[in-house]
Amino acid sequence: MEQLNLIIDGQECLLALFDSSVTNLHQATWSQNVYLSFLLHVGLLREHHAHQLLALSGSDNLTQQVQEILNINQFNPDDVEGLKILFSRFGKL
Repeated sequence: MEQLNLIIDGQECLLALFDSSVTNLHQATWSQNVYLSFLLHVGLLREHHAHQLLALSGSDNLTQQVQEILNINQFNPDDVEGLKILFSRFGKL
């Protein structure tokens, strides 16, 4: 199976599951739910960080490289439009 996970600025999302040839769509969901889209945005960001960290296995200066990834990839809520929308609707949580 193949999947497509598309999150647009933490505001809307498209999730789709295809067969391995990507010719048949098994299931798909599109949503403008800002809360759901923001949670998916954060989750995919953290998954990306995990892949970066796993790629460092056996590297020299491992501690320094891990720290650089964590510093460079800090989550900045001001950069995600979906979080700004949530704050404007419901206040800071």
